[in-house]
Amino acid sequence: MKKPELQHWPLRSVFYQMLNDSQAFMNLSTFYKYARALRPDFKRFRKPKQRIGIRASSPLTLLHMDTTILRVQDGSKAYIHFIMDNFSRTILGWKASVEWNAKNTVSNLKEVCEKFNLFHKPIRLLCDDGSENQGAVNGFLDQPNLFIKKLIAQVDISYSNSMIEAVNKKMKYEFLFPKNPISFEEVIDTLKDAVPEYNSRPSGVLFGF
Repeated sequence: MKKPELQHWPLRSVFYQMLNDSQAFMNLSTFYKYARALRPDFKRFRKPKQRIGIRASSPLTLLHMDTTILRVQDGSKAYIHFIMDNFSRTILGWKASVEWNAKNTVSNLKEVCEKFNLFHKPIRLLCDDGSENQGAVNGFLDQPNLFIKKLIAQVDISYSNSMIEAVNKKMKYEFLFPKNPISFEEVIDTLKDAVPEYNSRPSGVLFGF
């Protein structure tokens, strides 16, 4: 137990090495008890707990947006833009395009604002610093009837945009990849069914709601 070369070993590995060396004649649980009694200073390295991400206390006060890329069977690429609510985890809107630009983002933002009446309400909008979130997007958000403050993840605030990045993965691995769409049109058709299904199923994070 006190050999320097074993200091970084897990206790289980030390135990089996002792068995191999005929230096232990006990079971593993008994060994653990003796090991901790003899070496109370023994500390196993543990990964630090993952930091809890940013959380809203009510719906439609903190939104996330992001664009993910999907390679289609015909060789083209689909650029899919999602906007989601932090509190409810609901996908509020989506747009897909064959081009990577800010127009897709603005179109989605406009529809979400109109659908959920987000005008004259203080809202934070978390995104990355990609070109699709600049230019025309800033112009749209500068409207006098919008109080939406755009925040760049890990720049304006310390938090990442991991919540919507997780949604991107879910949409791909649970819906798009299994479908393996052969064209951009099939991507659209798949998302038309996938987003409502995703929004309607019980959320484990929200304890089934």
